[in-house]
Amino acid sequence: MASSPLRSLPQRCVTVATWLASWNALESNTTFGNMEEDLRRLGLLGEESARLLKQIAEVQSHHGTVLEQHSQLLNQIVKDIEPLKVLPDLVRPLVQDHERRIAALEKRDT
Repeated sequence: MASSPLRSLPQRCVTVATWLASWNALESNTTFGNMEEDLRRLGLLGEESARLLKQIAEVQSHHGTVLEQHSQLLNQIVKDIEPLKVLPDLVRPLVQDHERRIAALEKRDT
C-alpha cells in the first residue's frame, strides 16, 4: 500500500491540502447555493493562512535573535582565546630543550 504524500506534512498543512482538494472537487459543480459556503471556506482559509504567516514571522524573528546572540558569543570566544595564539611560540623552545635533555640522558646511560 503506497503511503500518501500528505502523511509527511504537518497536520495544519494536511488540513489545508485536504480543503484545497475538496475545493477543486467542488469547483466543477459549483452553484450559487454553494458559492456562499465556498466564500465562507475561503475566508476561513485566508484567516488560517494569515495566522500561519504570523507564526512563521514570529519564528523567523526568534531565530534571528538567537542567531545574533550566538554571533555575539562566538565573537566573545574568539576574543577570549586570542592570548592562546602565543602558546606555540612558548612551547616550541620547551619541547626542543626537553628533547635535548632526553637525548643527553640517553647518551649518558649508554
